[in-house]
Amino acid sequence: AKGPLSEDIRTALWTAILGLLLQNIPLKKTVGGQRDLLRHVLEYCTENLNGDLQLDKVSKSTGVGKYHISHMFQKTLGVGFHEYINTLRVNEAAKLLRETEQSITEIAYQAGFSCSRTFNRTFQKQMDCSPREYRKKYTQ
Repeated sequence: AKGPLSEDIRTALWTAILGLLLQNIPLKKTVGGQRDLLRHVLEYCTENLNGDLQLDKVSKSTGVGKYHISHMFQKTLGVGFHEYINTLRVNEAAKLLRETEQSITEIAYQAGFSCSRTFNRTFQKQMDCSPREYRKKYTQ
């Protein structure tokens, strides 16, 4: 790790920032004119972040094939679909940890994680600390 943030945390933050920016800025033409498809999928993911965002379900709901979605994410954003979703969810959870007094379990479910164990493991990996440590660090 270089500097105060590990490479995983920097990657997670940049991915989340990129996702938020893509919602608000025009995308350059992508191969095959896929920018509207990507925007549609990203909007769907953001709107349904706390729901069941499995690749199959997103594919059915958006009308875009799951392999196509997976390829678009990897090629355009440089991360896989699940990594992108987890990054958005961890960032939402971090915001809730800073701004609310909800329990960590409530925050995990509100951010879209289906179990607290997965939430804790994913949060630890991306933020380099546990949700409890994060809350303590950023609410003092």
